[in-house]
Amino acid sequence: MLSRQARAWRPPRQVAIPADAMDPVTFVDDVIVCRGERDVRVFSARCTHLGCRITQASEGLLVCPCHGSKFRMDGSVANGPASRPLELLPHHTDPKTGALVVHVS
Repeated sequence: MLSRQARAWRPPRQVAIPADAMDPVTFVDDVIVCRGERDVRVFSARCTHLGCRITQASEGLLVCPCHGSKFRMDGSVANGPASRPLELLPHHTDPKTGALVVHVS
């Protein structure tokens, strides 16, 4: 008997964030976009502690609403219980629309 249920496989998908969504932090679907002065970092919105969805930023940190883990805008852990950084997601800019296209697995 398996002690855990296997997660159902989901095919990879793309999430498009419009070019006019220029906030320093944007939450869309299961994605967090952090825009710095020189770069854009895109993370999974799933907390690395138990997988809760991160939906807010406070005082310059990404905050998990379930158990209080906090992450810096570079995805690193600022405060546990999470011990691993957020998952960095591949992305590119669509040359036709300027939208940020994120590859979510």
